[in-house]
Order: sequence, then C-alpha cells, then structure tokens
Amino acid sequence: MNSQFSVPIPTDLYIRVEDFLRAQGNASDPVAAIALAVDRWIKQVQAKPMEVSKSADAGQWNNDWIMFGSPQ
Repeated sequence: MNSQFSVPIPTDLYIRVEDFLRAQGNASDPVAAIALAVDRWIKQVQAKPMEVSKSADAGQWNNDWIMFGSPQ
C-alpha cells in the first residue's frame, strides 16, 4: 500500500527544488525528489544520531541534509 499525505513546505523551497532539477536536466517530479531527500536524510541520521540532535535542539535544520541524487 502506498498511501500519501501532504506536508507543507515553504513555496520558495519547492521552487528551489524545481529550479535545481531543471538546471540538472532532470525531469523528475519535485515531490518525488523531496521524498527521496527526506528518506536519505533519515538513513544518514540513523548512521550518525548525535549530529541531528544538535540541529534539532537548536530548532534549525542544516541545509546540507538535502543530498539530491534525484530520482531518474
């Protein structure tokens, strides 16, 4: 089962993802790219749990969590 729900993100972030994909010549759906980025971020945090707790405690996320190897 592949159920879905909406997660609000700032419009400018979504547009940055679209622009990034377009600049890379990648026709992927930005929603799929964001989902992939979140999945990869979770896997990275599972490998290094202390690094996320610092940024989460500060109430901020580092920009480097978005590691786009965008879907093809």
